Amino acid sequence: GVTTAAEHLHRALAEFDALGARAAAASCRGHLRATGTPVSNPRGRPAYGRDLSPRERQVLDLVTRGHTNREIATSLYLSERTVEGHVTRLLRKLGLRNRRDLWTAAAPRP
Repeated sequence: GVTTAAEHLHRALAEFDALGARAAAASCRGHLRATGTPVSNPRGRPAYGRDLSPRERQVLDLVTRGHTNREIATSLYLSERTVEGHVTRLLRKLGLRNRRDLWTAAAPRP
């Protein structure tokens, strides 16, 4: 069968992890993430690639309801800075430029 570049990178990543070659493993993770391929995080957190994380979905829901970053932070027990990071990642993952575009893209259509 045909082996994709991502499959080669996953194999190389497994080998580098087994050898303890952290820099090489980090490089493989970076290349995989650049292609949008979810990669396990060595610290144990799940990787979502281009998909939205559960927390990003929560933030998106509150943004589309018209909440400010401060209101979102309060309701989710986060700092405003953390919420800003989530909104920034939402914009990047969805290919949008600003919060208004985010609201427009997520608003239900009649």
